[in-house]
Amino acid sequence: MIDLIKILIFLSGSAALGFILGRRSRNSDVAVRDHQVEEQRRAYGEVKSKLERCTAKRAYLEREMAQLQLSTPTEKNTTARTASPATPVKTTLSKIKAPATPSVKPPTKASPKSAEKPEVKAKAKSPVPPKNKAKPKAKKETKSASAKQDEAITRVKAKAEQIDFNRIGKASEAEKDDLKRIKGVGPFLEKKLNALGIYTFAQVANFTDEDKDKVNDAIEFFPGRISRDDWVGQAKKLR
Repeated sequence: MIDLIKILIFLSGSAALGFILGRRSRNSDVAVRDHQVEEQRRAYGEVKSKLERCTAKRAYLEREMAQLQLSTPTEKNTTARTASPATPVKTTLSKIKAPATPSVKPPTKASPKSAEKPEVKAKAKSPVPPKNKAKPKAKKETKSASAKQDEAITRVKAKAEQIDFNRIGKASEAEKDDLKRIKGVGPFLEKKLNALGIYTFAQVANFTDEDKDKVNDAIEFFPGRISRDDWVGQAKKLR
């Protein structure tokens, strides 16, 4: 009987010990899993921050490329048009010099003078006026680029009534902040915001999702770019 009691005590002790060890191993597995989840969350946060920085850089490069596209067509057109008039000058010279050969008379002394006269006339007719004519054309093209910008500003002003200034706040040009400090805002985009009535960081910081969509549409910007570049967060730090 005593041996039976000892065996029962031994079995109950071993069962309790096994239960405790199993509980500890289970807790350790849970802790390991929690640690792995924490590491995955940290890695996700780092990748997300890198993605946001890349989108900001991409927005800056797209803005620079758009500004370059506005300036380059005028230079290409002027160089193409100034280079093209050079060919007719050569053709006119060849046409003028061609009849000079039959006019020479070998026996008379006056023949060399008569041969020289067409060359003098060719020199007199050879000035290059097309270069002077190409300059006003370049000026017209630059004026057209500025005219396009003025048209864009007028379109933006017409949409100012859509913005709820009672919610974001009103400001004047005297209170103007340097909105170009916000990543994604260039000089021309700042002019559009000012034409809309937005001058300060405080106004941008008060944007709601509805304000973002309306301003994005009014300034004719890329859809959703204000949210992706986080103008509101940047403006809160800058104001």
